[in-house]
Amino acid sequence: MKRAALWMVTVGLVGFVAVVSCQAKERKPKAEPAAVQPAVEPAPQPPPVFTFTTDEEMQEFAKIWQQRQIALTRIAVLQSYFSQEQEGVKRITEELSAKYHLDAAKSYSLDVPRKALVEVERKEPAAAEPAASEPATPQP
Repeated sequence: MKRAALWMVTVGLVGFVAVVSCQAKERKPKAEPAAVQPAVEPAPQPPPVFTFTTDEEMQEFAKIWQQRQIALTRIAVLQSYFSQEQEGVKRITEELSAKYHLDAAKSYSLDVPRKALVEVERKEPAAAEPAASEPATPQP
């Protein structure tokens, strides 16, 4: 539940930052008197990769870009969650190995009447029948 709340807060913050940045671009900065501004030549700007012809195109791009950023944020949260879970499994495996002398690569069953752990052989999946791998012949 805490992770879901963290995810929701993160997505909310990303959305808030995107909205604030869009609003800041729409506002025109107040022009200061020409005498106060220093006469500095602006640095050359790199050529544009893409030029929008309308505001609608630019807004559509902003929406798509925001969706991408949200997806990347979700991926980062999921990667963090996955790493935490892996660490938890590693800790539990180490505890099982140290306390009960279990090998994580093997399967075990709890024999309640005997109060014992019993190693169980893993059954390998049955080999696929050769007829199933042959391509189907078209029916007329």
